[in-house]
Amino acid sequence: MKNQIIFCLAILMLLASCRKDEDIIDISQSNPDPSLTGQLLGTDNVSAGVRGLVVDPGSNPLADVTVTLGSTTTTTDTYGHFFFEDEAMNARGTLVSVSKPGYFKGSRLFFPKEGQQSVVKIQLLNKVFSPEFDAAEGGTYSLGSYEVSVDFPPSSIAYEDGSLYEGTVYIAAGYLNPTNIRVLDQMPGNLLGLDVEGQIQALQTYGMLALELESAIGEPLNLADGSKAQLSMPLPGELLNLAPEEIPLWSYNESSGLWQEESIAYLEDTHYVGEVSHFSLWNCDVPSEVVYFEVTLHDENNLPLANTLVTFTPSEFVAQTDSIFAGAVGAYTDENGQLSGFVPIGEPLVMEPMTPCATPLDALEIGPFNQDTDLGIVTVGGTLTNAVTLTGSLICGSNIIDEGVILVEFNGRSVYHYIDSPDFNFSFAICPFTTSIQVTGINLDNMNQGATITLSSPAGLQSVGAINTCGAPLENFISINIDGDQYIYLDAEYVDTGSSRYIRSIEDDYDIAIVGCTLGGIGDFTATAFVEGIENETFGWDFDTGEFEFDAFYVYSDSPIFSGFMSGTWNDQGTERAVTATFATDSN
Repeated sequence: MKNQIIFCLAILMLLASCRKDEDIIDISQSNPDPSLTGQLLGTDNVSAGVRGLVVDPGSNPLADVTVTLGSTTTTTDTYGHFFFEDEAMNARGTLVSVSKPGYFKGSRLFFPKEGQQSVVKIQLLNKVFSPEFDAAEGGTYSLGSYEVSVDFPPSSIAYEDGSLYEGTVYIAAGYLNPTNIRVLDQMPGNLLGLDVEGQIQALQTYGMLALELESAIGEPLNLADGSKAQLSMPLPGELLNLAPEEIPLWSYNESSGLWQEESIAYLEDTHYVGEVSHFSLWNCDVPSEVVYFEVTLHDENNLPLANTLVTFTPSEFVAQTDSIFAGAVGAYTDENGQLSGFVPIGEPLVMEPMTPCATPLDALEIGPFNQDTDLGIVTVGGTLTNAVTLTGSLICGSNIIDEGVILVEFNGRSVYHYIDSPDFNFSFAICPFTTSIQVTGINLDNMNQGATITLSSPAGLQSVGAINTCGAPLENFISINIDGDQYIYLDAEYVDTGSSRYIRSIEDDYDIAIVGCTLGGIGDFTATAFVEGIENETFGWDFDTGEFEFDAFYVYSDSPIFSGFMSGTWNDQGTERAVTATFATDSN
């Protein structure tokens, strides 16, 4: 069976359970061991469960991810899920960690409740190494369009045993934008840190960078003892007027799930610049002392507001920036509408429950809080529409289809669900006040799609029966096959710059494109006069005429549908990979 990877726009909600307790956080220890999270946050032993979803940068489920909770280990299934039942956990903070080759490690610090099941979502960043500089000479590493750079002095790179490394340094890096909703799923742990005095702090992030070094044969490298590199991270425009002139730099501790204050960065124009003595994941954050906080959210019908992202933002940020997530910390309600966690002490806050479309359902002014607080039941204006569950099957004429996609569209958003069995049954959240959804079946065997079905009053269980996937060629897509793994990009668009034309599919951090320059029309464009390429910064793809040997590049039609086929081999850091691609989009 083909390995199909569907790039989707669905926002899947992360759930952090809460607890009711009047204990005060213990932050009075001197020089605490950061690996002992319970000593830092307090201890409240419970027996609970957690289920999670692990996805890649395109929000595709990741299978065979190693998941660790305490001394228990499991792996994700085909759909990226993992489950732990009846495990001993700490209600004041329990850490689950995930790892998979080719990705930076991920984790989540969550707050379980006795007898309940928490739900977490973790989005992993791709870890693709590329040769950057000679260790003896030093050099500057730049991360593409993100304006991130790191300056390494000469002879500053060492093996794990401390001996100096000589040779080419390979680097993999990923930038986390503090104004992007995805940072809540991408960041490890939680926005809790341990300052230089051993005190727990709530953190407001101004940007994060994951960076790892290795040798030409894959050996882990890092900065040598006594060496420092200069790190420069961009400051999003929305945060410039709020940015302090200097800000602590924090590194992530994989054992505790907490950030540790280690250095200082200084504001230089639109970048924070500081020195670091090692590489893991670095974070520019403004700290605040914390209080433990609880609340139960109900809607206007006095029903629990379940599975809802709730952000807590200092009132100062809300007044001075249009970015919803700038300066925010977040938590998610459980099935009873409850949430708990840590918020900055002594600061007026704006509490905003979010719709599935990441827009505020309500904005409630709360605080300031100077001690642990339980607000009890708070009524939220507006109503979140219930989840929708679709059941049915895909067919093409009289044939059952077991390799396909269900495309669901509503309120300008799209949800893609891949199926690999004759019947499907899946759930998703829709935006509030959604009056209808459109459902289309896609056949991945012949790249066809059927007629769109419209469902009115879509909340709850919806049986759509047998959906036809045949009738018209699939439109607006890019299908890429790399050594047998097929990647499907939907909602592709055609771009004509006057000197070049290409088809692309863009979602936040990735850009995938098949490009043609100077020549138009239809026909064989394998010749070098026609520059072709597939690009994806997140996945490390760069199939251009320098690294990609084209065997064929055909444009079948030019207008009104721009479509074609390409094939060749890609030199993936010394490994030859076979690549084919088909594409089509409306060129009008």
